[in-house]
Amino acid sequence: MELLVFDISGFFAHFRKFYSTSSSLSYAFPPRSAIVGMLAAILGREKDSYYEEFSLDKCKIAIALRTPVRKIVQQVNYLDTDTVSEERLRGRSQRVPTALEFVLPEPPSTSVKYRVFVNHDTMNEIRQRITSRKFVYPPSLGLSGCPATLSFVSGLKAEVKEFSEPIAVSTVVLASRIEIIPNEGIKIYREERVPISFSTGRKIERLDDFVYESEGKPVKARVKGESFKCELPEGEVYGVFME
Repeated sequence: MELLVFDISGFFAHFRKFYSTSSSLSYAFPPRSAIVGMLAAILGREKDSYYEEFSLDKCKIAIALRTPVRKIVQQVNYLDTDTVSEERLRGRSQRVPTALEFVLPEPPSTSVKYRVFVNHDTMNEIRQRITSRKFVYPPSLGLSGCPATLSFVSGLKAEVKEFSEPIAVSTVVLASRIEIIPNEGIKIYREERVPISFSTGRKIERLDDFVYESEGKPVKARVKGESFKCELPEGEVYGVFME
């Protein structure tokens, strides 16, 4: 299978949890839906027009944490736009204080970084736009106020098959796909329930639980179903697609 591999980085990120309302909580990593939205943005797709083009059966995506991350809650003031007027839009009227959770890197890292693995018909165009830095809409780490830098890593062929032995999975992995985690001392893995796909009208089509290591280390596990293996500059990498 052909894969496009690139990194996304920025000073901070926010990926709002689907059940979060007045206090906006964040996932530690971008859900598949956020990556699809970013790809559609840099390619110039119209809002809500790309769900079928990047559906689960047409687009394979895997995500890995590249830096240790932490979360902080920051109070921000939103403009009160219940009624539109020049005074309100200029912030001269009452503002709406809201608690917003951000994802930040653990020191000494200075930026949050994720690695994305993609298989899709638009890989060549995505690669060209990343290397030339010519995006239709600028990429971000969730919010428009969290600008992102995209860096091309590799275009390569990956081996896709079911591995019978435990593997060190560098990407986030679907909890239901984990069959056995070897007993190799104390390890702390985290789990988050994230949206995988949307249907027309931005309705959540599917949710699932994903396991990850918050310092960006691999998850050692025997995985049910197919995983992929590829060779990157830092060595052999195993991953599982978000599907």
